[in-house]
Amino acid sequence: MVNAKQKFLLTIVGFSVLLFLSYQLSIRKALLERLKFKNFQEQGQLMEGVKERMFILNKQNAQLASELGGQNLIDQGFEEALLEEIGSFSANSGIQLIDFNEKWESKEESFRIETIKVVLKGEFASHLRLLHHLETEFKTGTVVSVDMELKKNPRNNKQELFQTLYIQKLFDDEA
Repeated sequence: MVNAKQKFLLTIVGFSVLLFLSYQLSIRKALLERLKFKNFQEQGQLMEGVKERMFILNKQNAQLASELGGQNLIDQGFEEALLEEIGSFSANSGIQLIDFNEKWESKEESFRIETIKVVLKGEFASHLRLLHHLETEFKTGTVVSVDMELKKNPRNNKQELFQTLYIQKLFDDEA
């Protein structure tokens, strides 16, 4: 028969085993998860620093590109630079890019010329702002011809303004 002292000892041992098992199963896991959380927080703080540093470096890259005549420090071709410039401008101004033809190359004795035809649709003021932007700030190429045409849309019987731009870049083959 089990007396009160033995019952008390069995209760203490059972409680100790229960406490040990709960530590092994849940408290230990919670402590490990807390350590993981702290590591993730530290990594997040490091990533915030990376984002700020990338922003500063991109800003410096853009500034150097404008000072160097539009030559992007990352090797970017004439087509890519023009498409990026028109795309970023048209996203803010409501101009739609209708057609972006491949570049045409013509070669002369000591130089070659790349020409790209771009067709845009939008409001007159937006077209003028884009044209001004390309002529003053886009240093990679030169706007050589502009054609604006008012066309009637047969679907809605409204007139729409289309702008055709010819943009060229001159390369010196002797260098």
